[in-house]
Amino acid sequence: MPAALRLWVNVFGVEAQFFQTLLDSAESDDFSVGAFDGRKLVSSVHVFTRRFRDTEGNPNKVGGIGSVSTLPEARSKGHSSRLLQMSIAEMAARGFQWSYLGTGVNDHYARHGWRSVSTPYFKGTIREPNPSGPIEKAEVTDALLAEMAIVHGAHTAKTPMANARSKKMWDHAVRYRLTCPPDEVFTSYEGGKLAAYLVTRQFEDNLQFVESACLVGAEDSLRDLVQGRLGLAASKGMTKIGCSLAAEDPAVQICRSACPDLQPAEDRAWMVQPIADRISLPALVSIHADPRARRSDLDNF
Repeated sequence: MPAALRLWVNVFGVEAQFFQTLLDSAESDDFSVGAFDGRKLVSSVHVFTRRFRDTEGNPNKVGGIGSVSTLPEARSKGHSSRLLQMSIAEMAARGFQWSYLGTGVNDHYARHGWRSVSTPYFKGTIREPNPSGPIEKAEVTDALLAEMAIVHGAHTAKTPMANARSKKMWDHAVRYRLTCPPDEVFTSYEGGKLAAYLVTRQFEDNLQFVESACLVGAEDSLRDLVQGRLGLAASKGMTKIGCSLAAEDPAVQICRSACPDLQPAEDRAWMVQPIADRISLPALVSIHADPRARRSDLDNF
């Protein structure tokens, strides 16, 4: 794995800590396959275990294809294709129900059985922010992560495509993302207990809504967070907004009042494949097409 980590950093140009936090979050069924030139690792595919919920809210064991990487001098030799086939066979042996990946080269993965699906995404213009008061980003601590895990679990228990995250994932991969700019966390408490939170990503000219959650009965707290964050963005001259939350997510509905032109956009970067016929392709498409479905960038690999 140290050699794989060096390969991923070399190929993707991303700092090692990003990949290390994913490895530190690993479940027992995570695995890597590799191609070697002698003792040198020249190509690698890693499979990350995720527990994405179906339309009934049941967690499915999903194999996330990530870190598909080959050294420049070893490309065009079929390494990644063979490693992908090995990964499919290994996922079948380990009881994965389906596989998932994000890519910009859909044709390559389509040759090996993955199919593109549309995932929720909205974009619009901030026009009528109605902030209920000032808002400040929260410091990400062990205590806050534990509270967010509780709220997230309650909020997404019946939500298609929500990931039933492990404590290790919260402590490592999610923590890393939430503490790296441009991600920011905003929180609201009721009776000394976290009632709602909002994760946003601020760029130079636009604001991205990454994740939101609230306890039952705390919808007003979430509304205040969303409106406050939109107002803060508007006060800094930002006008564009993007949102990768579900169509029926409360935060999206709140955004519509401040962003009347909020419209769905097409995102075809994500692909799926049934493993060992444990689920049908139409069922997978149905999970993604469900208006309640939400895929959080905090679960990416």
